[in-house]
Amino acid sequence: MKMKKIIAMTLAEVLLTIVIIGVVTALTLPGLKKYSQSSSIGVQLKKGYSTLSSSLDYVIANNPDIDIASVGGDNLFTDYMIPRFNIIKKCSSTNISDCINTDTLPVKPNNAVVLEGGISIANNGMQFFIDTNALDAPNTYELDIYQFKLSTEPFSTVLSMNNKAFNILSEFFNTISPQAMAAQFVNSSLIDTPIEKNPQPIQTSNISASSVSTSIVKPTPPSSGSSYTINTSKVTTSSISSSIQKFPGDVSSSGSSSGSSSGSSSGSSSGSGSSDDDISSSSNASDWKFIPVGKAREIMENGWKL
Repeated sequence: MKMKKIIAMTLAEVLLTIVIIGVVTALTLPGLKKYSQSSSIGVQLKKGYSTLSSSLDYVIANNPDIDIASVGGDNLFTDYMIPRFNIIKKCSSTNISDCINTDTLPVKPNNAVVLEGGISIANNGMQFFIDTNALDAPNTYELDIYQFKLSTEPFSTVLSMNNKAFNILSEFFNTISPQAMAAQFVNSSLIDTPIEKNPQPIQTSNISASSVSTSIVKPTPPSSGSSYTINTSKVTTSSISSSIQKFPGDVSSSGSSSGSSSGSSSGSSSGSGSSDDDISSSSNASDWKFIPVGKAREIMENGWKL
């Protein structure tokens, strides 16, 4: 009678497999947990920022003449914005710790609310704080609590899905910029006259010409032992009035051009009366916006990802 051979694992092999699985799990779980928390914080921060921004837009739309600078951040938050929130709890300076942990914040908030969804929003004047998980740990500034300021300062951000691709595109456009092309001409043999770097403008004049013909030169990068290939296209205008800044080393204009330029420039500049100094410092309500501060800006520019 033939004995049937049974294939099985020994006890040592089973134990070794269990140990390997345990080690891999121990190494992987913290990273997965951190990634999950980071994703959750980014989503919650975006939600809190959207809540603030939409509430401010609503206030401005229904109160177009509101003077936010005079109203102040505290009154704006408590009287105009909070009534639009779906809140679970509202806190003042006396019980602020019931809504947000203030131990690591740069300034102590005067008002705070806990929203449905587990987000806390607090403020001190024009400084606003968003706690992405309310009173849950770690309750640390720029870990789960982020700062925004209500301001009229100009603000723009680039939301890049891939920082590497964004840097490559930036480098490409810098390479083909007029400054880079000018540098190529300066370093080539086409121009023998040295050009002063960063010259200071000393005079502004208006010159009118009845006919101007300009050549647009499009250079192609030279290869070793070869010269530039030049393609030109002529553009003619019947009347051009341009403001030209003269720098040291330029060819000086003579007679009528200098006289007419000084007269016309002084006349036009004094008559226009539109200089940067004349711009009113007052701002419209629509100019106010929430601007991210510190780490919050980095997260926003990274597509709300930590």
